[in-house]
Amino acid sequence: MNQLRGDLDWIVMKCLEKDRSRRYDTANGLATDLKRHLEFRRKVLGAEHSDTLDALLNLANSYFDADHKDEALKLREQLVPLYRKVLGPENPTTLSALHNLAISIPTGYSA
Repeated sequence: MNQLRGDLDWIVMKCLEKDRSRRYDTANGLATDLKRHLEFRRKVLGAEHSDTLDALLNLANSYFDADHKDEALKLREQLVPLYRKVLGPENPTTLSALHNLAISIPTGYSA
C-alpha cells in the first residue's frame, strides 16, 4: 500500500516540479504514468476496490477535461457497471458516474 501512495506522490511531484525540464514533457507522458499506476492499483487492490474506482474516475475526468473524449468515454463505460455492482444503482456516486457517461456520449452515437 505504501508503494501505491509513493508512486502517486511521485507522479504529482513531477507535475508540480519547479524546474520545467523535470516536469512531464507532454500530457501523454503524464497519462502513461497514470495508466501504469491504475493498472498497478488494480493488481494490488482489485478492480472493484473503492480506491481503484476513484482512480479510474479521476483519470476519466482528466481525459474529458483535456478533450480526450474517446478515452473518457471508454473509462466511463467501465465505471458505471462497477459502481452499480459495488455501491448499488441508487448510490449518489453511481448516479454521478451515469451522468458523466451520458455527457461523454457524442451526439448521434449508436452502440
